[in-house]
Formats: sequence, C-alpha cells, structure tokens
Amino acid sequence: MDANTIELRDGRRLGYASGGPPDGKVVFFFTGTPGSRFDLHVGGLGDAAAERGLRIVVLERPGYGLSDRAPGRRVVDWADDVAQTADALRVERFAICGYSGGGPHALACAARLGDRVLAAATVSGAGVPGSLDGMGPNERLLHRLVRLSPRLVDLVFRHVRSGARHNPDRFFRDFEKDCSESDRAVLSDPATREAVRATVLEALRPGPGGAVDDWVVLERRPWGFRPEEITVPTVLVFGDADRVVPPSCGRDLARRIPHAQVLEFPGEGHLLILRRGAEILDALEQSSWG
Repeated sequence: MDANTIELRDGRRLGYASGGPPDGKVVFFFTGTPGSRFDLHVGGLGDAAAERGLRIVVLERPGYGLSDRAPGRRVVDWADDVAQTADALRVERFAICGYSGGGPHALACAARLGDRVLAAATVSGAGVPGSLDGMGPNERLLHRLVRLSPRLVDLVFRHVRSGARHNPDRFFRDFEKDCSESDRAVLSDPATREAVRATVLEALRPGPGGAVDDWVVLERRPWGFRPEEITVPTVLVFGDADRVVPPSCGRDLARRIPHAQVLEFPGEGHLLILRRGAEILDALEQSSWG
C-alpha cells in the first residue's frame, strides 16, 4: 500500500493511499464515517480501479488516520483540501466518489471545484439532515446524541474503538443491528470483516475526534453549499434496503441535484460498495470520460 501525507497550506497533514497505474485517470475516494486510507483494499475497490486503468486515491478526512483535525470545519471546506491535494499530486482534473459520510464531501467538491471535477458519485451517501425514518437503532441513537451534545458522540466512538480493538465479535454484533440481509452476507466473509475492522481501527487510532467532527459538520452545521448548485455529472448510488442511510436520502438528493443519475439497487444495504464496486466505477467512468 502506498501511504503518504500531503502538507496543506495551514500546516495540517492529510493522509492518503493510492492504487492503480500512476498515469491512470484519477478518482479521489472519500471514506465513510469512520474510515481510513485502508479502504483502498476493502471489498476490492482498488483492484476494480486497477483493472480499468484508473488510479484511485483514498483520502483521509481531518482527524482520521494520518490526517490532522481541522477545528471548526464545514463540509464545504473539504473542497479546498482536495484541491490542494490534487495540486500536490499534479492532478489537474479528476473524478470523485464519496461513500456514506463521504458523500456530502464529494458533493461539496462538485459544487465548488468547477471544471476540475469531471464527475461525482455518492454511494450510500448521507443526505441533508432531516427525518430518521427507516434508520436502524444505532443510527437513530447517533443522530439524536449529536443533536444533544458532541461529547456524547465522542463516548460512542470510544466504545466503538474499544470493541473493534478488544472484542471484535461484540463490535460486529453492534454494527449488524443496523445491517440489512445483504450487509450481513457481505460481513460473513472473514477477510472482509477483518478489513472493515482494520480501517475503523486506523480511522480511530488518533482518537474519536475525526468521527465526532464528521457528525458535527454533517448534522449540526450548515454544509456551506446547496446541492442545487451542482452542475457536474453526478451519480447517486444507493440500496433500497439501507438502514444506515435510508434510500429516501438518495431520492431527496436526486430531486435537488440537476440532471443527477440514480442507481438504486434492490435488496442492497449500506455496504453495497463492497459488492458493487465495479459497477459504481463503470458508472462514474462513463459520466467522466464517456
């Protein structure tokens, strides 16, 4: 795994890992909440990119893995971090893909980086804050806790980190409370379970701050842009059995984003990216370079 950091203008470090041919067309991938650069090898996304001649670059948001926190950040601020990273890697134009909590961060880049973004995709992407209908019990609890106090979310992710580190069986039992049948099928594979555990542990290794910040910027602060502003080709990918980010979030974004393409997979849950990575990359590539 090629893991490095970029130093941003304000002195913060931003961690990343890349895979695929160095001269391939670039896709920046934004992880879920929590997630790390180890996502490059979760579910074969990196392999699928390499098979298509794409260079995939997995970025760690502030507070995850090798990336320093950015106090007071908003979702829209991520666009500048990505632009600086692209400059440092000498990438002029690129596609972007955001998973779960990374979805709104991908939309921010689509709204703010103009012609540099060839196309954007969100996969099981978080929606504009609103109803909790269709969510599993853990997800409902987190949404309620962050509205009360971020300190409560901090406690939750300390518990998550402890479980992942010391009691993986408990960690997955808790996680699967919000899982669909298809998600449980994905997690029945021991190698996949270990890869998911590894990326969560790396994301939370510096502490729970990155995950807390993600929840705060997604739920408690204005995003800093409106989905209606997006003009680049955008693909919204979600499963109709998702109990973490219900499909209503994707459908709502489809109404807001002009000319958005929707890929709704029947029976798929939140972890569809681990089963449908190749199809997602194909849709993004067609929108970007087709």
